[in-house]
Amino acid sequence: MIEAYRTTPADAWRAEQMTQDLGLERIDIEQPSHRRLGGFGTIFRKEAVLGVGGYDEKFRTNYEDVDLCSRLLAAGHKLIFEPRAVSLHQRRDSIRSVACTSWHWDFYIHYFQGGYNRVWLKVLLNFRLARVLIWNHLRSKKLSLLLVDLPLPFILSTMDLRYHFSSRCLPKIADQSGQSDLYIPWPFRKLRKGRASSA
Repeated sequence: MIEAYRTTPADAWRAEQMTQDLGLERIDIEQPSHRRLGGFGTIFRKEAVLGVGGYDEKFRTNYEDVDLCSRLLAAGHKLIFEPRAVSLHQRRDSIRSVACTSWHWDFYIHYFQGGYNRVWLKVLLNFRLARVLIWNHLRSKKLSLLLVDLPLPFILSTMDLRYHFSSRCLPKIADQSGQSDLYIPWPFRKLRKGRASSA
């Protein structure tokens, strides 16, 4: 899927940071690959999808495609990315809407990594990641993208806190991916590992 609109800072940021294009080469995806197909243009064998229980409705509009692809791969199926199948994404964004979409895109990834177990660490991560984006866009001279990078951690953090204090907040979960150290700044990671090894 190729972004049809890239001229405004928000649309250009989405095209760069939320790309849904896996490139120009065919890719055969088999377990244990980390790659997944996006739900926007997939064709599945009906019996394969039904055989793994279909789409999980709890994911609604985000992560449902990642979850289904993961279960298909675990069941021994192969996924194929075919670059000759092209679609043009007709979405247009504002700075706020692209930031909100980014939050929804990544919500379940953070949830399953234990990122919402200590929301203050997730908020801190938002600012750490924004710093990386800002630095990368300064180095590559993509200065218009700074208009999204700068307010991004504030919007994401507001959404994190709103979620954390809402009635729809999911229960805390053990990290299912081994990535929970991502939320701890690296100097403190070393201290934590030192304490764990001495125990």
